[in-house]
Amino acid sequence: MLADAIAAEGYKLLRNRGLLFWGFCFAPLANLLFNFGTTTWLFLRGTGAALRLAQAAGVHPDLGAQLLQGLASSTSFFFEIFIIAGAAALFAGEYRWETWRLLVPRNSRTNLLLAKFAVFAMAAAANILAFGVFAVLAALYNALLNGLSPEFAIALPRAAGVFLGALAELMLLSGLVGLVATVTRAQMAALIAGIFFVIAQAIGMGIVHPWEAPMQDFAYLPAMSAYLLRAWAAGQEIGPGVFADPAKLLPACLFLLAWIGVLGGFAIAVFRSQDLSRE
Repeated sequence: MLADAIAAEGYKLLRNRGLLFWGFCFAPLANLLFNFGTTTWLFLRGTGAALRLAQAAGVHPDLGAQLLQGLASSTSFFFEIFIIAGAAALFAGEYRWETWRLLVPRNSRTNLLLAKFAVFAMAAAANILAFGVFAVLAALYNALLNGLSPEFAIALPRAAGVFLGALAELMLLSGLVGLVATVTRAQMAALIAGIFFVIAQAIGMGIVHPWEAPMQDFAYLPAMSAYLLRAWAAGQEIGPGVFADPAKLLPACLFLLAWIGVLGGFAIAVFRSQDLSRE
């Protein structure tokens, strides 16, 4: 029955082209077009002096590094707004159109809400992969336009780690947005709550630096746990000359999974006991 619910929810998302495009497709596509436009403009104005020096020095742009950067950029604040909007529409749409009463007799409430989380996870995963692929395309276009020879050197586990870290952060947002949408039955409330949550996490990470924060701070800031996972997988610095501490990795991942499970569990618990005679 869960498979039937997921298939039905996926079909509804594919049919809702506005939600599909603006929530999950627009951000990576806009980022790609922006990068193409910026690269073309700089090339036409002849301001690629640094690139010409790189060409003379025999530097080869690393498309693998661009892939990692693209995967991670899907969790930037501006792009997460579109994901939050998509999640709000996905979880609150049945309340808006008063269709829950038609769906509940055909499947269990738990399956219906789990199907929404599953469909969101698939759409978010496609969104993250699009960011990565489009980043590679933008870097390839830049290299070809300026006569550079690109190279692609990356370990698959690193890309998988960055991808999973980004997906976990987006699933965290889906848990919060799904809970608020279920409690309030309002799409706007879920959207505002998601945006405020992202802002609060960003402020918290600005005050509590990931490289010096004690483990209890990771429990309060799940987005910092996702950031730590992505930084460790990509091998990037999280501070001046500081890399992610592997000893903090497992507890941080457990905190992140706990947040996702608790938020999603509360959403399901509220939905199971909810009176749907009014929507």
